[in-house]
Amino acid sequence: MDRINEDKYRTIISAGTAEVVIKKSRFIGVIFPVQNKIEANNRYKEVCKAHHSAHHNCYAYSIGIRDFEIRSYDDGEPSGTAGRPIMEIIKKHNITNVIIIVTRYFGGIKLGTSGLIKAYSEAAEAAVAASKIVEKYITRKIKITCDYKQINTIRNLLNLVNGTILKSDYSEIISLFIEVPFSTAEILKNKLINLFKGNLNWEDLSES
Repeated sequence: MDRINEDKYRTIISAGTAEVVIKKSRFIGVIFPVQNKIEANNRYKEVCKAHHSAHHNCYAYSIGIRDFEIRSYDDGEPSGTAGRPIMEIIKKHNITNVIIIVTRYFGGIKLGTSGLIKAYSEAAEAAVAASKIVEKYITRKIKITCDYKQINTIRNLLNLVNGTILKSDYSEIISLFIEVPFSTAEILKNKLINLFKGNLNWEDLSES
């Protein structure tokens, strides 16, 4: 999988289903958004239950935002003719946190290796076309505890790194709950610590 911008990733926001018919075989492709392997496996079980009389239910998935876990499965089709072509469609669109499942009802005519690869690719592509791809931002949520003399400097630095104050609590000290793009969080942290010589509390809520 590629990463064009380390603060963004591509995924889908809704499921999509499409069907192609090739030499009397029906290929039903469906794509689901998933967050982990458990969700992916549950979606696969749902499809297998719905299409229990189908000859094959093949799939590929990619899960993760920065470190990807991928898997493909041919479900009895010749090795590399089903799961791998489906995975190539996922890679082509550079999407993650998705599973694509292609169900095949055999129509009585063998397609051969190249025919199967083409058919599973087309069904997977059609499923993606029936969904909606979106870009999402990768951010870190931080709690900063500071005093009143530091607040203006912190606000100015936040603007420089495209950070946002989500919530603030003003009492004897100030608690700022901020959201910062992943790539600029460490830059901001180092600037603040160096500027205030460690006299500032930084708590990464994304890791808790």
